[in-house]
Amino acid sequence: MDEPVTRRELHEALDIWAGAIMSQMNAQLAAQTAQLTAHLTAHLTEVIDVRCAAAEQRLATDLARHVQAADERMRAFLAGFEDKYRDLPPRVTKLEAKVFAPKRRRAPKAPRRR
Repeated sequence: MDEPVTRRELHEALDIWAGAIMSQMNAQLAAQTAQLTAHLTAHLTEVIDVRCAAAEQRLATDLARHVQAADERMRAFLAGFEDKYRDLPPRVTKLEAKVFAPKRRRAPKAPRRR
């Protein structure tokens, strides 16, 4: 480098040197970006998994509570129908005894006179 250089040679040397530095910086930046992206992706995946599990647990609890409430309402609804017919078996037995009772034998009819 002891020789004198022209401006053009200096610019060419600087362009080569700057290109090499830019290339090295781009490679480092790409590597750091890839590493950061991988780290953030792993962290976000973990956070999302935890939150999804918590949401799933809350939804399961809510669903169980709603199903139980619906079951209780349905039982109360059906109990209203059942109360109307609770005395039905004794009523039917009484009715059957009346309708299907053994017929009384009647005395034979006397012939009619003309």
